[in-house]
Amino acid sequence: MVLSVRELANVDDLPREAWDQLVRDCRASIFFDSHILTAIFHHSVEAPLAIRYFAVMDGADLVAAAVAYALRTSIWWSYYEQLTGSPDLFGGPWIAMPSVLTWNGDIPLRAGSDAAEVAALLVAAGRRFARDHQAVALAITNVTRDAPLTAPLRAQADHAILLDNDAVIPVHASFDAYLASLQVDVRRDLVRRRRRAEERGCRWLTGRASDFPPGTLDRLVDLINSGATRHGQEPEYSLALIRELAAAPSARVFLGTFEGEPIAGFLAHEDPVALHLQAGGWDSSRKELSPFVSIVYEVMAKAHAWSKQAVEFGRTNYVFKRKHGARLSPLHGLFYLTEHADPGLRDRILALDRGIRDYIAAEGGDGSSVLG
Repeated sequence: MVLSVRELANVDDLPREAWDQLVRDCRASIFFDSHILTAIFHHSVEAPLAIRYFAVMDGADLVAAAVAYALRTSIWWSYYEQLTGSPDLFGGPWIAMPSVLTWNGDIPLRAGSDAAEVAALLVAAGRRFARDHQAVALAITNVTRDAPLTAPLRAQADHAILLDNDAVIPVHASFDAYLASLQVDVRRDLVRRRRRAEERGCRWLTGRASDFPPGTLDRLVDLINSGATRHGQEPEYSLALIRELAAAPSARVFLGTFEGEPIAGFLAHEDPVALHLQAGGWDSSRKELSPFVSIVYEVMAKAHAWSKQAVEFGRTNYVFKRKHGARLSPLHGLFYLTEHADPGLRDRILALDRGIRDYIAAEGGDGSSVLG
């Protein structure tokens, strides 16, 4: 049967049951889940010019699912430019597929589907969306080397660059086995900091957002955004966005408290095999309580207690995450230029690639990965 693409402008038009089942079946990123896409549709701080949802159909069956955002600015993309000293890369509207804020951007693809045909359809749909907004480029972001669609998507791209590393910590047979897998000094430091925090009165709570007192999410947003500010980034999360994300069925809140006040927290999402940390923060004025290290301890302990296979910790802070057992997966960006691209865009893309590679390598990540 001939494949086709349904192009949807409103998240309410998604075939939700089939969409979410495809995400689960493909073990795709939780950030493709329709509940999370709905929260972003309503409250994204990036203020997209428009959003398109692409449902690739084989007759009545959904075989691939993608989402694209028409942007003029992007908080995380601006962070890349800032880190590398790059100018405004695009100089005009551009299309991100999926959001740059998604950790792993591999597009869900039904097993047995024709990857080359699906890739061609998605690129064509992305280019149409780009033309609608006079965008200078389509960027398919945060793809991994071995995903089924990567090779055929790369074959059509004008440029491929390294964007980041996604950190995933494998879960062991038990939490004690996880601790034993760490270097001796890292293990001792982790356990010592957690014990001292508990001795000083810190407590660690996990649950649904509705399990916590009113005002908890307000404080969590403050902690999350203070972390972004410390790293020179614009805040990625509003209270409205966090509230809707935290209402998703997959959402779990991890909270560290001292004298009843939150001092650290993560908003995470749980699927059958993994925990995915979407956003987190901690009170940097309470360093004596080791809030960050202690909340990481809590997350890893719960992942083992819940018999997960992995914890996705996201991007940056590579050295810390490696020390605590993370494997780093390089994330790449694929660029498809349009007739609206200026002559210097190619050189700016290549310069950004060099800058990102240098930064990642200097910060302890994998800056060497190249897509052929």
